[in-house]
Amino acid sequence: MLLIFGFKSYASVLAMLRVPCPQGHELAAQRLTRIRRRFTLFWVPLVPAGTRYQVDCTWCGLQRRVDEREAEEMQRRG
Repeated sequence: MLLIFGFKSYASVLAMLRVPCPQGHELAAQRLTRIRRRFTLFWVPLVPAGTRYQVDCTWCGLQRRVDEREAEEMQRRG
């Protein structure tokens, strides 16, 4: 019997913010993204395997992780 399983990530943009970049200190757009990971069986997503939040700077390309509380606060501001 052949069993095909794995993980797949689903990304969704939650907000676009215009704040200073933490690395370059220039005012730039920051993209807040939620990435949900799911366990798949035969390419069908079944069980959630985790969620993380990430902020991407469009000016310098810096990517950094943020926790859920900080992501919610950023969404409220945006």
